[in-house]
Amino acid sequence: RRSSEPKLYLYGFGTRRLMEYSFTHPKAVLAIGSVITLASFLGAFGLTFDESMKTMRPQGNPGMETTEEVGKRFGSGFDSMTLLLEGKTLEEALELTDLAATGARRLVASGVLQGYSGVDSLIPPRARQEDALAWLARERTGTLDLARVRKTFDREAAAQGLRAEGFAPGFDLLGRALALDGPVGVADFQGSRQTQVLLDRYLAKTERGWTSALVLYPPSNKWRRQAPPEAIALAAELGPRAVLTGVNVINQRVRAMVLRDAWIAGIVGFWGIGNTKIGDEFIKC
Repeated sequence: RRSSEPKLYLYGFGTRRLMEYSFTHPKAVLAIGSVITLASFLGAFGLTFDESMKTMRPQGNPGMETTEEVGKRFGSGFDSMTLLLEGKTLEEALELTDLAATGARRLVASGVLQGYSGVDSLIPPRARQEDALAWLARERTGTLDLARVRKTFDREAAAQGLRAEGFAPGFDLLGRALALDGPVGVADFQGSRQTQVLLDRYLAKTERGWTSALVLYPPSNKWRRQAPPEAIALAAELGPRAVLTGVNVINQRVRAMVLRDAWIAGIVGFWGIGNTKIGDEFIKC
């Protein structure tokens, strides 16, 4: 049966002759190897690690080019970080989001961030909503009297040559907003697909409770390799229920892991191959 089995050929690609030459001319091989090693050592200082995920995408992509053009025109990019905030209840998640938004506003004022967005613009914390509802109740018969506001608008519109009838839908929406008598909740955004999608961007129900996302936007072409220290400090300040993530955060961790593993692999390989007994075990494996 062995005679019928196909023969296995191992191709050395010229390594056999190279090994024979190395044994017969050891000094020349050591000299050439030393020059190559020195040249590689000097060239290693020019190596860089490009951890950007964008470089892995095909060049000339119209979508990527349009994204970069929009970022240049508006002075900002589409890169962002996300601060994930967890709470056992919806109220806890919203309160933690409000604290995070306060810190984000501080970073925007100092120039670390260009802006932020979160669920607090859709569903404010319960305490803030109650204050707003109390203010609405007081001003409905005064500053926010809809009849008075509409009468004033009609008069001014006529003075400017405008037809007030075209603004009727806006006043209907204003009337609905002024008539609110209770806090806004998740159920209020489930009436239409558009509002549900808008809320799902920032808020999600999980097995452990609720998770809120606060999106942080750094200035264009800044903080691509790592997260701003101030943003990291903000996440630490909020406690273990806050986690900062994003492409730049992942890039920073990947870069640290690659550097650590490269040192470990280099030391183990140098020591293992240099030791004859360990080298034999490597070859057997």
